[in-house]
Amino acid sequence: MTALGMIFAGAYAIALFGGRRWVLLVLASSISFNDSIVMALGTATITPFYLGLIVYLLSSFTVWRREPLQNGQLPGRLVLIIMFIYCSVITAISPVLFAGLGVISAADGIDQQVASLTPLGFTSSNLAQVAYLLLNVIFVLRSQRDGTFGSRHLTVGFAIGALVACSSFIGGAWPHAIFDNSPRGFYTIETGRLRGQFSEPSHLGAFAVAASIYFGARLARVRSLRTFVVYGVLVSMALTLLIASASGTAAVGLGAALLAMLAVSLRTSQFKKAVRIRVPVFLGGIAALVALIVLLPSLFDMINTIVQSKFGSVSLTDRTLVDQNSITVFLKTFLLGAGDGSNRGSSLLLMLLSQIGLVGTALFLRAVSISVFRGLSKHSEVPAALALIGFLSSAFVSLPDFASPILWALIAVTFSSQQSCIAGSGELSGFGSDPQMSARSALTIEVAIAAGRTMQ
Repeated sequence: MTALGMIFAGAYAIALFGGRRWVLLVLASSISFNDSIVMALGTATITPFYLGLIVYLLSSFTVWRREPLQNGQLPGRLVLIIMFIYCSVITAISPVLFAGLGVISAADGIDQQVASLTPLGFTSSNLAQVAYLLLNVIFVLRSQRDGTFGSRHLTVGFAIGALVACSSFIGGAWPHAIFDNSPRGFYTIETGRLRGQFSEPSHLGAFAVAASIYFGARLARVRSLRTFVVYGVLVSMALTLLIASASGTAAVGLGAALLAMLAVSLRTSQFKKAVRIRVPVFLGGIAALVALIVLLPSLFDMINTIVQSKFGSVSLTDRTLVDQNSITVFLKTFLLGAGDGSNRGSSLLLMLLSQIGLVGTALFLRAVSISVFRGLSKHSEVPAALALIGFLSSAFVSLPDFASPILWALIAVTFSSQQSCIAGSGELSGFGSDPQMSARSALTIEVAIAAGRTMQ
């Protein structure tokens, strides 16, 4: 067990005494540590998030059938169930049907395998990825069923991730050894670009895109000056990480996210309604606009430099070859895919096509679209829905991680939004149907208050 593992294992053990809501709080705090592990058993590793999922689901199993449904219907769940079944079948048969096909194995780095592909075969990565998918699907369905995982958990998770990453700016030796602890991890060693607790700057950039959008959307909904200051600080931290990562993934992903959000907004009535602009938001908006005008030339030059630096680079060349191989695998498996965990890619979308094929990818995109539009339909979950768009936009550029805790935490919150609307009212409906809890507005959240109320 690693040093980070002992911290999280102790936190989960203590949380069990407080009940499942405490476990969910620790689980939420782990979403930004997916490049680190709790323990390693041979070649198998487990991250803090998936340790928490196992603890939470096991603690929920005994009461699953005893608890009444918050809503008589659980819409959309069939899509996730079919997706898991389909992915499991493809993962079981494709390594046998297409054995020997050249793939990028999960056991080695991408750059090392560009010139020498690995023959396709059934490996432990297939079992691990199917197990991750199973845990995530059950987690999403459980969240939809009882509405215990909500936006306040995301606030805690994004805030802790931003604080830890920003701490790497502090002088002195930052404890990389605590986070760079996976025997199967490939950790970037370079100066001039920040990666914090993540394995590479692009991963930090994708996190920062989602966090910036999430905190920015929260900031636009504040009702008090105190909350405005809190979210203003969090947005500033996330944007600082975005810039410090100097990530082309983040730069292109953020642009794609803005275009996607604009397109989605045109199809929803959520953004067509009249909006009351509060004084703190109005004043903050003016200040932000002035700052943007002043900094726009410098920001444009910085983004242009980041993007231009990728052209002709070894990294871009290798990633292009990896994506081309993903397309080749997709076509040579007759659009079925090589199996979940069989082939690594540089883009999440192309990796999914090469692993779970056209049908599996379509089912995943269908589940994501349900999550996004369901989240946008509920006022309190709009920030989570927008953050999901932002994270996926970055992942589709260059973040091939189908088991990402950030991804599935965002899906869990937004997928259950319709359920939560019926179960309760207000920002806290995602935390159950307690009328006193639901009456409190999440627009006056501070991070510490969010953590404290979540544990209630």
